[in-house]
Amino acid sequence: CPHERVLCDFPRCGTSVQRTRLAAHRASCPHRAEFCKYCSAAVTCSLLERHHKEECAQYPLPCPNNCEEHGIPRAELSQHMSACAMSTKLCGFHMLGCTFKQGTSESVREHEESAVRSHFTLVISRNSELELQCARLQCSIEDHTNMSEMLTQRVAQLEQDLSHWSTLTGSNNTRLGSTLEMLTQHNEQLQSLHVAQRAPQRDADTAALRRDMATLRERLRALEAALGNPGPCEERCHMHEQRLTMHDGLLDTAERRLQVLETAGYSGKLVWKIRDYARRKQEAASGRTLSLYSQPFYTSPFGYKMCARAYLNGDGVGRGTHLSLFFVVMRGEYDALLEWPFRRRVTLSLLDQGAARRHLSDTFTPDPASGSFRRPDGDMNVASGCPLFVSHVALEGSSYLVDDTVFVRVVVDPGGASDP
Repeated sequence: CPHERVLCDFPRCGTSVQRTRLAAHRASCPHRAEFCKYCSAAVTCSLLERHHKEECAQYPLPCPNNCEEHGIPRAELSQHMSACAMSTKLCGFHMLGCTFKQGTSESVREHEESAVRSHFTLVISRNSELELQCARLQCSIEDHTNMSEMLTQRVAQLEQDLSHWSTLTGSNNTRLGSTLEMLTQHNEQLQSLHVAQRAPQRDADTAALRRDMATLRERLRALEAALGNPGPCEERCHMHEQRLTMHDGLLDTAERRLQVLETAGYSGKLVWKIRDYARRKQEAASGRTLSLYSQPFYTSPFGYKMCARAYLNGDGVGRGTHLSLFFVVMRGEYDALLEWPFRRRVTLSLLDQGAARRHLSDTFTPDPASGSFRRPDGDMNVASGCPLFVSHVALEGSSYLVDDTVFVRVVVDPGGASDP
C-alpha cells in the first residue's frame, strides 16, 4: 500500500513515513551515509562535520607556524612541523650550556655556523668536567672496595664469635636443663613431704582400726574355743574388715581432694604447666590420649568451677596442624547459687617463655544459647574454644616451647555480678 507507514531503514533514525515519501525522506535523512570528500570514508551525514574537524586524516589544515604552505593533511602535519621553516628550535648545544634562545630552523642553522668556536669550548669544558667526575668515581670505587674488604673481615670475625657463643650457649642450655631437672626432683620431693606431713593422722586412724581388728580376732578365738561355733564372729570380723576397707577408700578420696584443693585457684585465673610436650603430642597423634585436662580452678571460693582442655595434636579442623585450646565449665558445689548461663568473658593464652613475652591470646564472650555455658547436668559441659589456636610450625622451635614444656593461661573476667 503506498500510504502504509514504514520505518526509515537508516540506523539510529527510526522515523515513520508513508511508503510514497520514503525515497524523499532517505535523500534528506540526517542519518544517511555520505562519503568524505577528503578520505572517502562512509560517515553519517549528521556527523560529517565533526569527522572533518576531529577524525579525517586527509582533512587540510593550515600550518600552526603560519608558514607559506597551506592545506596540509592532518596525517602529515607532524612531519611538516619537524621540517617547517617557521618552527622554533633550540640550539643543538643547549645541553652543554649554549645560551641561544629558540629560533626558526634558519636562524638556528646560522647560529650553529657562526658559533663553532664557542660550541667547541663548551664541549671541551664538559669533557673536562666528565673526566673529573670519572676520577672522583674511581676514588669512590676504591674506597668502597676497601670498605667491602674490611666488612668481609669483620663478618668473618663475627661468624667466629657467633660459633664460640653458640658453643657456650649449648653448654649453658645443658647445664640449665640439668638444673631444671634437679628443681623438678626437689619439687616432687617437697610435694612428697607435704603428703607425708598429712600421712600421720591417716596412719593413726588406720593403726587404731587395726588394733580394733586385732582385739576382735582375739575375742573371736576366745569364743571359738569356748563355744566351738565361730560363724557369727566371722561375720562380725568380715564386717569390720569391710569397714576398714571403706575407711581406707575414704581416706584416699580425701587425700585426692586435698591435693586438688591445694593446686586450685580461686581468682578466676589458671596457669597450666604442660610437661613432656613431644611425648604427649605423639600419644595424641596415635590416638592413645587425644586431649589433656588441667586442674580445676574457680572464680571465687563459692563461684564457678572450670578447667582448660588441650589437644596437642589438634582437634577438628586443626587436627595434625595446630594446638587446639578449649575452656570447660564444670559442675560445682555452689551451682544452685550462681547465675546461668555462664556469661563471663574468657581469655586463653599461650605464654612466651622468652624475654620478649609476646604471649598469644584469644578472647571470646560466651554465647548464652550454647549448651557449653548452661548449668552442667553431668561432671562438665562440652568444651568451647579455638581449634586453630596456634600452628605447630609457629609453636615448635620458638620460645613458646622451652625444655619440652608449654604454659597455658586462662583468665575469666570477674564480670558485673559477684559470686555468692
